[in-house]
Amino acid sequence: MNEYTNTSVPFGAGGIKVSQKQPKPVKQYDKVDLIFSIVYMFLGYLFVRLFMVSAYSNFNTSLLFYTAVYVSAVLLYIRLKNIKPVSESLFWLLMMVFVLFFKTQDYFKMFTQIALAAYFTVTACGGLCAKNTSAFLAADAVNCFILLPFENFFANLKSFAAAAKTRLSSANPKKVKNFMPVITGGVMAAIALAVILPLLQKADENFLSGPVLFIRGVLDFLFGRLEMVQIVFYAVFSVPVACYLFGLLYGSASRENLSTFSAESALQMRRSLRLAHGISLKIALYTVCAVYLLFIMLQADYLLGVFAGRLYPGMTYAQYARSGFFELCQVCAVNLALLTAAFLLSKKDREKEIEKPAFLLCLLSLALLSTATAKMIMYISAYGLTEKRIISTVFLIWLAVVFVMCIIRLKKRFNLTKAALMTGAAMYCMLFCLDLYAISQSYNLIFGF
Repeated sequence: MNEYTNTSVPFGAGGIKVSQKQPKPVKQYDKVDLIFSIVYMFLGYLFVRLFMVSAYSNFNTSLLFYTAVYVSAVLLYIRLKNIKPVSESLFWLLMMVFVLFFKTQDYFKMFTQIALAAYFTVTACGGLCAKNTSAFLAADAVNCFILLPFENFFANLKSFAAAAKTRLSSANPKKVKNFMPVITGGVMAAIALAVILPLLQKADENFLSGPVLFIRGVLDFLFGRLEMVQIVFYAVFSVPVACYLFGLLYGSASRENLSTFSAESALQMRRSLRLAHGISLKIALYTVCAVYLLFIMLQADYLLGVFAGRLYPGMTYAQYARSGFFELCQVCAVNLALLTAAFLLSKKDREKEIEKPAFLLCLLSLALLSTATAKMIMYISAYGLTEKRIISTVFLIWLAVVFVMCIIRLKKRFNLTKAALMTGAAMYCMLFCLDLYAISQSYNLIFGF
């Protein structure tokens, strides 16, 4: 379903059409880009050092520190670029905070945080097709993870080159010539201090004890007990990470210079799909609904017997619940795909013709969802609670909420994609903030499992 039809979007804003072959405008880099190119080199090194090559001993501390630095860098950059953060970005920032409290494996937390951080960056900069989460979710995902970062993959390096070119073109030749002695003097002073400071420290143990300990702690956090070869290797490996991260930020903040998906191009693709007549779609949807009704009537004892506590002959509780859950996933995937395809393919101003079969399909989906949920409850009452069963139950609840939203959307226009995605993200993050293992053990202990 397309909830974006009644929303006004200024055509031509937000990017260049993908299908058009236009000469790419020259990208401009200012002092802010130069400064944050350096900042993101540091962020790239931190990411490699703490998470990729040699994980820091305290993962939670590392993730908290890196998240704080990353979010601060994004918000400061867009502030200096005079971009007002989109209000929806606060929600995704809150989800990133929830991830810090996940009671899961480290790799699971890391994967979730990376995905949320990328989406938060694009949302905060106003880089989504419709400025907020919308029916253009697929286009936004492609922009977020592929087009924006790789379109600007060398943005940080180019900002260095642009700054150097500007500096050299405006500099006095005599000043440039006298700059080398300054660098030479600085290197000589650094070498001298490297010899003198340890001697003074040995002569008086209290000399610079506080600052030295602080600096040593910072260096241990950044470099650990690494050899110089390892540090250089990490630094080199961090360059592509920094290029990707800064490319995402720079691209999100300056989408008018990019050949990414825009609201106009996404709408044009949407219009090009409006090929099916309302009668054709009604026949297709009613046929599918008739098959579901026939299936429910023929399998009523199998599907609905669970509400009476009856187990289907020849099946264990485990088989009964598992088969119901996987059937549910397949049915819901097909039904959601059918609903989406029907509203995408329907000709303009003919969407009302398929509202009744769409409503019936949603009701049938909710009926099957309630059956599968009852099976899961029967399974839990027979074998107790586990982490996977909690996750499965919450997933069932989210699917039911989505189909209820679909029914409401048939009568009242609202951003269904945004509501479904944000509801799922909130349930997902709040679920994994809980200690599912402890909850399962407490439940099983109380009910004697």
